[in-house]
Amino acid sequence: MPAVEVPVDVALINSIREIEAKIRVRYPAALFDLVRAPENVLHLKTYTNAATFWDPIELVEDDLLRLQRDRGVALHVIPLRIEDREGCV
Repeated sequence: MPAVEVPVDVALINSIREIEAKIRVRYPAALFDLVRAPENVLHLKTYTNAATFWDPIELVEDDLLRLQRDRGVALHVIPLRIEDREGCV
């Protein structure tokens, strides 16, 4: 059975922006790229200067679980170093 595509609607975009805002409270220079991955998963590539890769995830893990439970949307926050983003120096 093929996966049903996640509709990226205004409510979902607002939820993602809220997650980004929570991360920016701790990491004001954070940058984000939203990518649709295989198996109908959304990846929020999150570029920060966090001490560990877990730090940004811990800030929003309850929001990610709520999004999965309430909307059936799998959003994975992928923590990356800000210096690894193309175009950043």
